[in-house]
Amino acid sequence: MNDSQADFNDVPFTLPFEDESATHASVTGGKGANLARLVDAGIAVPAGFCVTTDAYRTLVTDPETHRAIESLDELDPTDADRIGDLGATIRERIRNAAFPSHVREAIERALADLDAETVSVRSSATAEDLPTASFAGQHETYLNVSPDDVLDRVRDCMASLYTDRAVTYRLRNDVPSSDVALAVVVQTMVDADTAGVLFTADPITENRHVASIEANYGLGESIVAGEVSADTIRVDRERGTVLSYDIGEKTVRVQSGSGDGIERATVSDDSRERRVLSPEQVHRLVERGGEIEDLFDGPQDIEWAFRDGELFVLQSRPITSLYPLVSPDADDGLLHVYMSFGHQQAMP
Repeated sequence: MNDSQADFNDVPFTLPFEDESATHASVTGGKGANLARLVDAGIAVPAGFCVTTDAYRTLVTDPETHRAIESLDELDPTDADRIGDLGATIRERIRNAAFPSHVREAIERALADLDAETVSVRSSATAEDLPTASFAGQHETYLNVSPDDVLDRVRDCMASLYTDRAVTYRLRNDVPSSDVALAVVVQTMVDADTAGVLFTADPITENRHVASIEANYGLGESIVAGEVSADTIRVDRERGTVLSYDIGEKTVRVQSGSGDGIERATVSDDSRERRVLSPEQVHRLVERGGEIEDLFDGPQDIEWAFRDGELFVLQSRPITSLYPLVSPDADDGLLHVYMSFGHQQAMP
């Protein structure tokens, strides 16, 4: 056994959400750390665990792989050909690398303890879900995965740290590839009746007092992937009143397939014309969003799902597109409109 192998013997390769160490992004990535904090706050999250960044590091210890990763940091973000070639090489090396036996056994034990028929396997990078850079959609997610296929999907997630989009995004945001690592979140698969996204601040008007919800039948993948015109609801958070409820076309719903993976089904004409969410569900979502915003001390982009009437939070990350507020905040309860006079002076 060499020194690098010995160093890995005493580190955790999996952590349940309930473990305090799971709240550290350096260990479980941005997504995993946020989920652990939600669990610690008593918010309903599908049961699961994190495959830690130390498990990822066992796949990239090879000197040639390590040199290739360091070489990415020297590239220009506009050099698409070089980024594509080098990224593909690194992804292939990670997919072909075998987890050491003690890492594989740790993942298999955690899966046995979870005892789920199928799971979701989701990437959680150390440089994602940050206040200034979300990395949303940059890394892979796999839904309705059989426990027998989890090890392969975990490796695929780790390889997705080096997709062209992810590498380019890091280069443009001055995040060195050699400094990042990727954990993986494994959770019991929730076959949602309805699902979607909640923004605790309106991403269009940037009004911090208005929540915006997008909702569809089935899994939220249809909304995240932009496949449907979903129901859109805007809610005055201070008064608890619905400002608008626009019924989308909702032609497609995404659901777990009969085997692994997901499938798409056509929504009936009658269901398309109905509201996805009841008033009570809208109220519960906005209330839960307020709790999560307080927990993370800022506006949040939250993925959620309802199953048999129970609300699950699947993910929460900061909304990075909002213009920053003036500090200190006004505390008189009134609506304030701010203008940059520097920009105004430049207007014709």
